Amino acid sequence: MMFVGDSLSLNQWQSLSCMLHVLVPHAKYTTKTVQGLSTFTFHDYDVSLKFYRNAFLVDIKNEERGRVLMLDSLSSSQIWEGMDYVIFDSWHWWLHSGRKQPWDWVVYGNTTVKDLDRMVAYEKALNTWAKWIDSNIDPTKTQVFFQGVSRSRLVHGAYGTIKKSRKPSPSRGGAGESSGSNGQRCLFTEDHRIITVEN
Repeated sequence: MMFVGDSLSLNQWQSLSCMLHVLVPHAKYTTKTVQGLSTFTFHDYDVSLKFYRNAFLVDIKNEERGRVLMLDSLSSSQIWEGMDYVIFDSWHWWLHSGRKQPWDWVVYGNTTVKDLDRMVAYEKALNTWAKWIDSNIDPTKTQVFFQGVSRSRLVHGAYGTIKKSRKPSPSRGGAGESSGSNGQRCLFTEDHRIITVEN
């Protein structure tokens, strides 16, 4: 199983890994990260959970002119092949502008522009992704899921006013954490190691 996307996918990968680890706490496992691909493997069960960070699904390439968002290019797609389940997410980073915008140029077809309406760019990228899925994924062997943005995220005030911000803590739960009935709690470290602590 592989999660592909941004921090939402990372959190889901960590949470699922922790939930499974809490269920079988004595099972042998390894974690490793190589070139942006993080893998959590339960060797006793021949199960691997993977996470690949690609917030746009399409490519951003570093060129002499700067960072180029390539709306027609999916060079990382070979990483996704052969999975039983692939869960994609893309949305949040499309909205960043100014210093947080991760590209300097946008390329699609024979067109190069400094920027593009975000919804137009998002649609073009998803069309590229969907064409790749239709051409390269056998639905009898691989199940594909896509998470976009919920409508409530687009409606101003749908969540009300946030009065206080807080970070997840071990006592309140949070991404990458799971508690089991055996009294153990599982936490992921920043370098993707699992720490199991007693409740």
